[in-house]
Amino acid sequence: MATKQIRLVYTGDHFYKESGSLMSPLYKENGERYDYGFLQRDLANGCEVTIRQCLPRELEYYTSKLNILKGQDKNA
Repeated sequence: MATKQIRLVYTGDHFYKESGSLMSPLYKENGERYDYGFLQRDLANGCEVTIRQCLPRELEYYTSKLNILKGQDKNA
């Protein structure tokens, strides 16, 4: 049986803090939110997890998403 592989990007802990926990410091490469609890679960279940830094274009996307969330929060 093949080991399940999970590929993650690390955006930075500030995304979690600045978004009021609406964003995560970890995302799957497809953009799906992921968190440290999922990481612990998947490692315990024998998954192979790879984490890398965001590429500049990915970081731009997540920064834009954070700015939108912060803007919505100010208008609430």
